[in-house]
Amino acid sequence: MAKNKKKKGVDPLLMIVIIFVVFVAIIILPKLISSNTVATPKGRIHPNANFNVMGDENAPLSVVIYSDFQCSHCYNFYNGTEEQFVQQYVSTGLATYEFRSFGNSMGPESSAAAAAAYCAGDQGKFWDFHDVLYENYSYGNAGGYSEKNLLKFGEKLDLNMDTFEACVVDGKYADRVAQDLVDGKADGVGGTPSILVNGVLTFPGNVPFDEMQAKLDDILANQ
Repeated sequence: MAKNKKKKGVDPLLMIVIIFVVFVAIIILPKLISSNTVATPKGRIHPNANFNVMGDENAPLSVVIYSDFQCSHCYNFYNGTEEQFVQQYVSTGLATYEFRSFGNSMGPESSAAAAAAYCAGDQGKFWDFHDVLYENYSYGNAGGYSEKNLLKFGEKLDLNMDTFEACVVDGKYADRVAQDLVDGKADGVGGTPSILVNGVLTFPGNVPFDEMQAKLDDILANQ
């Protein structure tokens, strides 16, 4: 009689290896990939950009926004009204557009992100960095705008990293960001985003483009 062959179970060591591979594939790998991915904007224009200002310096409208890279309403403004405003008013010579931070009003990552954007401005890429910050939006001082990530954003924009890193690490623009907060409060700003038109606080909050357009056109008509 033939002897019954003893059935072999799954090798415990092999099972451990399989579980580890699955764990890496499902849990660790996506985090590693996402941590190294920097989202970039598509189709944004920055007409006549000069540091944190864009547009024709002789434009009849001077529009200044006080904003915060951690502010959800500012993020919504970036995703909604801002691009249309730039296309229809800044690129056509009707308005200049200036970005100012609101200091560390929402915490240290707010001021760190703003200072890094000013550092990028030294290399002519303030608005590019501004866009990358919002495309990689982070809220609540949770590390999204850590020094490591800010430097990563600079690499994505092909900045001179020796110059950019020195600017960020040495806090070159810390005083300017702090002054932004002082200036904003003096201009009547209590939160972000807040928009001044020709020196007057006109939109104290996020605003739909059609509402902004109606007000700007009214100001233009009455100049």
